[in-house]
Amino acid sequence: MTNTFEHSGQEAFRERVKRVDAHFYRHGVSKREYTNVNKRPLLSVLLGFAWIYFVIKLVENREFLKASLAQGSIGADAQTWIMGGLGLLIILTLFMMGVFAVRIVTKRRDQRGAAGSILAGGAAAMMLVATPPYLYQELPFKVLNGSQGAVMAALNMGGGSSLDDINLDVDVKGLALVSSLGQ
Repeated sequence: MTNTFEHSGQEAFRERVKRVDAHFYRHGVSKREYTNVNKRPLLSVLLGFAWIYFVIKLVENREFLKASLAQGSIGADAQTWIMGGLGLLIILTLFMMGVFAVRIVTKRRDQRGAAGSILAGGAAAMMLVATPPYLYQELPFKVLNGSQGAVMAALNMGGGSSLDDINLDVDVKGLALVSSLGQ
């Protein structure tokens, strides 16, 4: 048996290229494979949420942690090292969040990796911590009772300690209608 070699022309070569790499056939360059694309964005959001929530609670409860370590049987040197390590964790978190923010601003979308997802999770954690407790303790019961007006007023109020602090007494007699022309 002999091997036969068929001479093919340029047109046959183009047809084979079209079958193998259609993008190269159309554009003249191969399609780039992105290696830094976040393959699990939901996992990255959850990681960012847990990370930032932990650090925020660490900052909020620092005195409690010091008191708790003082009550234990850990030596003073070990307590200093533990608090120093926690302080280092806080500093590294701030640094990494800055790096992620710079990465989002300066890199193209396919080169950002998980930076956006982690920052989104961190933002969700900050919003959860900043939410007043009465909104998730009393709000569902107020909605179920049918007082949606009080709920909307509480959401627009921006502060306060309870939904019961809302006073909706409006003096309609003191209202004056004005136009943009001052007439």
